[in-house]
Amino acid sequence: MIDEIETKAKAWPKPDEIGLKVCGDRILVLPDELAEETAGGILLVNDKLAKLNIRSGRLVKVGNLAWNDHAEPYAEVGDRVIYGKYCGSEIECPWTGKLFRMMVDQDINAVILDKEG
Repeated sequence: MIDEIETKAKAWPKPDEIGLKVCGDRILVLPDELAEETAGGILLVNDKLAKLNIRSGRLVKVGNLAWNDHAEPYAEVGDRVIYGKYCGSEIECPWTGKLFRMMVDQDINAVILDKEG
């Protein structure tokens, strides 16, 4: 019994991994936080971002068919992207409790570039 539990535990992803395989033309985005927590535990919501119908986040995983109808992908894993407020589905990682957005590759509206280009 104990050996079976240890075998299953070794097969699970490490806590720092997401533990999800993104399929098809889906992508996984880690949304940027809309609120900051003060030292006293009070949440300060950024009203300007909350009122906009767009959101931003970091592209974390890409399915094998994402951007299959394009010559090259217009976003890569690690890029910060802008997407619609109601795009995709919210998914909670069972190991870390982080909330992600699973959406179709076409839901990305723009890639946020750094100052160099």
